[in-house]
Amino acid sequence: MSSDQASGLRQWSQARASNVDRPVPAVLVVMVWTHDRAAIRAMVSQLRLPAGVSAWQPRVLVLSEPLPEPLPASLSESSCWVLHPVSLPPREASGLASALRVLYRAGMPQTVLLTAPEPGLVRAARDYLGVRLVQDQQAWQEAVMAASGAG
Repeated sequence: MSSDQASGLRQWSQARASNVDRPVPAVLVVMVWTHDRAAIRAMVSQLRLPAGVSAWQPRVLVLSEPLPEPLPASLSESSCWVLHPVSLPPREASGLASALRVLYRAGMPQTVLLTAPEPGLVRAARDYLGVRLVQDQQAWQEAVMAASGAG
């Protein structure tokens, strides 16, 4: 091996090692009923980052609007989903359920962080979709990491 080849291989190896160790941003799918930038920004800023993640990259799905079909790959490939039901009128519960059904069929993960105390919603999601809405951030992150490690 020539010294040029060895030098090139060494540089490639060092660059690859530094990229492996560098934390990366993670896509965070945020499901809301209405798009309130300030509320979304505040919620995202309060979420702890998992190990190896440098920042959240929020992708907002407004559940009161038509959902994209098919879901963009960046959403369906993300395992980090949050349901942030701020300003959800009680009369819109069936619309929320319908949107969650569509998203579940499109690839929403089985464990989703829920940012508001909604025991009825937790039960309904579990019973009708098989989706676990978790309110504890640490439990949610552990479930997401376990699921991504198994996949």
